[in-house]
Amino acid sequence: MAYSNVSDIQKLYANIVFDASSPVTSADIETKHIPKADAYIDARLRSRYETPISVDGDLELMRLISSNLAAGFVAEVLYETSQQPNDQASARQRRDFAEGLLDQIMAGTAALETPRKPLAGIVGAVASAARGGA
Repeated sequence: MAYSNVSDIQKLYANIVFDASSPVTSADIETKHIPKADAYIDARLRSRYETPISVDGDLELMRLISSNLAAGFVAEVLYETSQQPNDQASARQRRDFAEGLLDQIMAGTAALETPRKPLAGIVGAVASAARGGA
């Protein structure tokens, strides 16, 4: 299950229609940009939480992070195709916002309801990696 959907990204781009004539289509958002955002979120959180995040109380935050990351990826494409010349800054702001939320989650200043992985398992994995283990 994806953390966000096309309509979440469309809300962030009220003046653009993502149809067949656009440099980014709804299908691109659904099959490329959202999965890329979600994979990044899971990669960032995987060391501390079971992913994908599925606890209902956390899904709205995951939607916020995913939609901003995906919108940032869309902004990059729009900038590269000169569809929206100001979207390079928009892409950076959206990514920075999402990264900030992920940093807060990992630092423990923003809490998820999703149970954390046991610390012993994390420490063991780090120790194993330090010894050159798999």
